[in-house]
Amino acid sequence: MTAPSALLPRLTEAFAEIPEVEALLLAGSQAAATGDALSDYDFYVYGECPVPLEARRALFRRFDARMELDNRYWETEDDGVVEGVALEVIYRPWAFIEEQLERTLARCEGWVGYSTCFWHNYLTSRVLFDRTGRAARLQERCRVPYPPALKASILEKNLPLLGGSVTDYPGQVAKAIERRDWVSLNHRVAAFLASYFDVLFALNELPHPGEKKLVRLAQERCPKLPPHFAQDVEALTAPGYRAEEIPQRLERMARELRALA
Repeated sequence: MTAPSALLPRLTEAFAEIPEVEALLLAGSQAAATGDALSDYDFYVYGECPVPLEARRALFRRFDARMELDNRYWETEDDGVVEGVALEVIYRPWAFIEEQLERTLARCEGWVGYSTCFWHNYLTSRVLFDRTGRAARLQERCRVPYPPALKASILEKNLPLLGGSVTDYPGQVAKAIERRDWVSLNHRVAAFLASYFDVLFALNELPHPGEKKLVRLAQERCPKLPPHFAQDVEALTAPGYRAEEIPQRLERMARELRALA
């Protein structure tokens, strides 16, 4: 197995030889220093034009690579293992990430869950190759204080769903339990947690780090935490939780989170 530190410059040089590749960024937990033994290496390739599939195939042939090319489940990706290192390569047009950052930092639009993940992703990325300097300029635009209007928008979008709205998640959870619809119950609890963490990071004026290791990252980074934060999240997600206890727990979680605002 090749050490990642030895592979990165060689892989960067290979991508830089493809004309359509304008920038290569290392992102995710490996760039943000939150990775563990199970973390892969997330690369983002940016450019104005799509990177030809044949050029990508030829690149990976140069390495001891086992790749599944051109996945389209979420974005355009090549996923697999290169010289023993797990890689995920995502190909994005500049317009995509620029629109996400415009939505977040200029228009200050909150979403239902994960509102600021693209900001966090790009802000914490490590620029490995930047043909025109565009990647660095865009990253510099990300280095701004947390916009107050963005915080307000996230709270306005998500807090009612945690409790107090006709369509709030606790109400949907209660119906799922009454129906004994366990699939719906899990969906609604997951949706509650998505909005819960969106609000929590917004209240602490921190970009949302994504869907993994959220309890640990919140404990490490958030000065403001609800009193029963870890206990309540664990109770909702640990195997064997009691469904009939969930509505009361969601009510406490929402109440304690609102108290931080």
